[in-house]
Amino acid sequence: MPQPRIPIVFAAAISLLLLGSRDSRTQERQVPNSVHQLELSFAPIVKRVAPAVVNVYAARVVENNNPFLTDPFFRQFFGTVPREQVERSLGSGVIVDPAGLVVTNYHVISGASQVKVALADKRDDYEVALRICDDAVIHELNREWRAKDKPTDVLAFSQLEGALGAGAGPLLGDVIVSIPTAQRQARVRRADLTSELTTLLAHGLLHLVGWDHDTAAKDRQMRRETARLCAYADGVSVRARRKEITK
Repeated sequence: MPQPRIPIVFAAAISLLLLGSRDSRTQERQVPNSVHQLELSFAPIVKRVAPAVVNVYAARVVENNNPFLTDPFFRQFFGTVPREQVERSLGSGVIVDPAGLVVTNYHVISGASQVKVALADKRDDYEVALRICDDAVIHELNREWRAKDKPTDVLAFSQLEGALGAGAGPLLGDVIVSIPTAQRQARVRRADLTSELTTLLAHGLLHLVGWDHDTAAKDRQMRRETARLCAYADGVSVRARRKEITK
């Protein structure tokens, strides 16, 4: 009586898989025995570039459009649920410039109101809250905190100042930027909106770490530093960026 072939074929396949896995394990444990084989290894490259890989955390405010939110029966059990919710995302990035320029995927930070970059070794792990708003919001903040009854382009609120500054931890503070004002200023300077927003963000960041422009000398120094930061971000020369900022 002939024996069924399926178990034999199946056993043969299992044997081949076991032999293949044993061979692969043997190959993985092989030690390079020449300089040429050492040069083929990716390990030294990975070790060198690993510190440049960062985690990018982003938070954005989204509107909850769940139809049950307005349902009286639903609200009877769960109460009032906020229309706006904070959505968080995590991605990766790579530091491509000594100044700290990070390249990441657009979808990671698209629409984000807060972005945090965490380095591999956790050094200089600072946080900045960025808010994009309209003229009405920044006008109210400018009137309340600076006693100036008009909209402005950027406001910065440092957490490092005052009696509690020493306990601020990694949070540097908040930067608020008005899009309508930035658009008007970009048209006056004949620059694109991205360039103007980069300038305002750099200006706000410098305020967070102690820079100011309350004198002519300090203003010149701050403009130079703003131009340097923007040049790194835009990939242009510092001189070209400085001319654009001083228009």
